[in-house]
Amino acid sequence: MKSSAFVYPWDVVGDPDAAARIADLGVQQVTLASAYHSTRALTPRHPEHRIVTARHAAVLYPPDAGRWAGRALRPYEQTWVAGVDPFGEAGEALAGAGLEVHTWVVLAHN
Repeated sequence: MKSSAFVYPWDVVGDPDAAARIADLGVQQVTLASAYHSTRALTPRHPEHRIVTARHAAVLYPPDAGRWAGRALRPYEQTWVAGVDPFGEAGEALAGAGLEVHTWVVLAHN
């Protein structure tokens, strides 16, 4: 059986030691949030912030503008994690630390 952890992009982006720290815990795979609801999250080991406030439900990757053009419903983009693609950046860092990366999506809060 593999050990796994649920992780958010804001846990990894901006913390160069996060992926290795997770892997050093013996975790073999992570489930990384790609869309999430509003929350106030604690990040006590992050070097740049201790609390993250996601003010509304949003995707944590850049949505394809062409796919959503002209549609009444479209994903909200997040603004609380630095970078163009926090999900992709976190996924690359985690995979680079030898972790198997999966994703999860929370849509029911939109």
